[in-house]
Order: sequence, then structure tokens, then C-alpha cells
Amino acid sequence: MPALVELQKEVTWTCEIATFENYAMVLRDSTHQQNPYRIDVRTFDDRVRSMLTSAVGRAYLAFCPSQEAELILAHLERFGDRADPTARVRKHTRTALQTVITNGYALEQRSDYPRATVVAVPIRYGGRVLACIDIVWVSRAVELRDGLNQFLPALQRAQAKIEDSLEHYSPPTMVKKGDSGPPLA
Repeated sequence: MPALVELQKEVTWTCEIATFENYAMVLRDSTHQQNPYRIDVRTFDDRVRSMLTSAVGRAYLAFCPSQEAELILAHLERFGDRADPTARVRKHTRTALQTVITNGYALEQRSDYPRATVVAVPIRYGGRVLACIDIVWVSRAVELRDGLNQFLPALQRAQAKIEDSLEHYSPPTMVKKGDSGPPLA
């Protein structure tokens, strides 16, 4: 959350983090409440995001290991996308994911309420995607090209900062039951 708060201070708009769970992306944290331009979305619940139509879902699919992406796509082809039942894996899906890889980010432009534009990037560690972070802005307030020019560099700096902190993270040493741990000096 500290990285999201710092990012939101720089870009003003809502910043979020989502993780993969049960063939969807689940919103884990958001700066929505701190956003001075937030949309009142009392009846709009998008904590569970589509793998196929959301920016965080497409960023995850594009940057996760290809074998994992194929397993997820096969599941979605067979059982559908629970977050967006109208979404389908189509002929162009894999091509669209290649475009995300080439661009380095995924984009979502919602045409329904709330009309928003979202840009997302993955958080990677050890060859895997742990999460995706995004910036959400009101489409009518900031045009796409301006939003990408203004917000994408900040989003990529936050991505790099989080990934760098993960590289320097040392998980606690596991101690087996009955073991007193490593010898003390």
C-alpha cells in the first residue's frame, strides 16, 4: 500500500493492486478513498476483475509464464470468465496479449458506468507475476494519449520500486517443529 499511496500522490488518480485467484483478478488494495476525484460507486462492485477484459487481467495473462497463461485461457474457454460472463477467449486474444507484452502495459477503456480508463503493469518476482498494479482515471477528464504520457512513467517507476524491494526481501527462515532454529553466535 505505501507504494500505491506514493504513486497516487504523484498522479492524483486511483491506484490499485490486484492478484490472481480462482481464474479472476481480485482487488486487494486501492487508494480510491484518498482520491479527490473519486467516483461515488456505491452500486458498482468491481473487486473481482475479468482476466479477459480488465487491464489487470490482461497484464497478468500477458506477463505470467506462457504455460500458466495457456492453462488459464483453457479454463476460461471451458468454464467462462466469472467476472465478465460475456467475455470469451477468441482468435484475437493471444494476439492482443502479444500487444500487451510489446507495449509493456495493458489498457482498459470502460464504455459503461463508470466510464474509466485503466492502465496496468505486472509485479514480477522469480519468473512469476505476483500481482498487477494500475492507475484508473475518468475518461472524460483525461484523454488516453495524455493519460499514458502523464501516468505510465509513474506507474512503471512504482512497478520497478516494488520489484526491486522484492529482490531485496529475505523471507524468514522456517523452523521445523521441535527445532530450536539456527545456532546463536
